[in-house]
Amino acid sequence: MENRSTGTRSLTEKLEDTRTYKASVVSFFDGLLAHHKALLSYGSGLCAENKEELLVVVCNADQDIGSKQSSTPSLLTPGERLDMISSFGYPNTLLWQLPSIHSADSSKILTSGLKRMLFSSKTLVPGADIWHHKQFLDLQESIIIGEERPTGTLDPKFQNTNTSQHKEMLSLLEQGHVEKMFATLGYSFPVSGFVVEGNKIGRTLGYPTANLGIDGPNKAVPGQGVYTGLVNVSGKWYPSMINIGIRPTLDMENVTIEAHLFHFEGDIYGHKISIGFLQRIRDEMRFNSLSELKQQLHRDRDVATLSLTRQMKKVRTNAFVFAGS
Repeated sequence: MENRSTGTRSLTEKLEDTRTYKASVVSFFDGLLAHHKALLSYGSGLCAENKEELLVVVCNADQDIGSKQSSTPSLLTPGERLDMISSFGYPNTLLWQLPSIHSADSSKILTSGLKRMLFSSKTLVPGADIWHHKQFLDLQESIIIGEERPTGTLDPKFQNTNTSQHKEMLSLLEQGHVEKMFATLGYSFPVSGFVVEGNKIGRTLGYPTANLGIDGPNKAVPGQGVYTGLVNVSGKWYPSMINIGIRPTLDMENVTIEAHLFHFEGDIYGHKISIGFLQRIRDEMRFNSLSELKQQLHRDRDVATLSLTRQMKKVRTNAFVFAGS
């Protein structure tokens, strides 16, 4: 049974539809980092003896809980987190969209949700990123008091776990070190969205591109430059080279993501595609003419082709691009 839901109902309403679980884990799961994987493994271990099921609650917030600063960019969108967790073999997932810190009912909603999880699970295990958020820390005492004492227990296993890997991955991404991220995380950094119409200059140079409108306003993207990667169109992955930048030769100002798919023909305007970034092959550059740009694109193609030939032997694909086993 899959309890995944991204609808507008509250977490309490969603959990009322579920049975009682042996254990539940709750975390932001942004990036599916080492401490997230440890949390999932620990939760599975709690359920293993009697082959009971684990509930995974994925939190999402428009800005950092407990902070008045602008939100930290997210490595994965909520949908990507849910899909990736499912691909790891955890079918029972729920999305919990957290209330704004400025909401008058914020504490009440958080308390109600956590209590509901304690009623729905024999054991609730918050992830490290939950314990480290001040607004949750302030709620620890109120979670388990009141007329209705939850039947589940709160497991502090990950209370003191280090969460610095998230900042490290964002730093690598900003610098364009997607290959190092791939080696660390075990999957290529994904960016998804719909193909939007561009200026079609690439087509005149012999390198037509799919211009991506990114999903999620808070989604982090790699730093500017030219990359190799795989692009998913209608379930099929195509080797590609991708440019992220302002296209200085064309005197543009807005950052765009453009992917040239090798061995692909067709019109995909309006289609949703996903990119898995594998390697950064050069910085973004300004050229004196379109002719010089075209010559560089030929060189990029040759470098990308060699790189992708090597990389394709080390990956496996489904909804995402994972390191090969």
